[in-house]
Amino acid sequence: MVDQLADQLALYGVPVLAGATPAERPRPLAEVMADLAGQPVARLHTALTALLLARPEVADALPAAETAARGRYGEAAVARLRTFYQAAVYLQRDWKWRIALYTGRDADRMADLDDRYGPGLGLPGADDLHGRAALVALAEREGEPTATFEAAVEMLAAVWAARGPRTFAR
Repeated sequence: MVDQLADQLALYGVPVLAGATPAERPRPLAEVMADLAGQPVARLHTALTALLLARPEVADALPAAETAARGRYGEAAVARLRTFYQAAVYLQRDWKWRIALYTGRDADRMADLDDRYGPGLGLPGADDLHGRAALVALAEREGEPTATFEAAVEMLAAVWAARGPRTFAR
């Protein structure tokens, strides 16, 4: 399953897992996101955050991904999907200018991921300290170091650095 998900991520322009080669046929994005959240492999959860950071428009598939995750893996996968989505929200605020540098996007015109679940979880606002305060609170809530979530940025930075500035798929 890990290899298949790696190939799907590469097809969507986010080759963050080792050995990824773009899949021949895309699976529905909601299914890919649900499978990333549903697997017991931590790096797949991190890859979910990386996907959302690199391609924020995929957040439109989140409601369908929640439904798929609930049906395939149960409520724990839905909670994981929401947690790693929120991590992407906060990391995007903190890394917005660096993401723009690597992708060639205009940081002022990049759409922010919606702070969908943070208020319901009692987390600070997404823009508080450029997302940093909420990221720290999320990490504390999950009993994880912030590095657990920041690994998504490290995955992307490695891919982006290898490709050079402004060449990452939009």
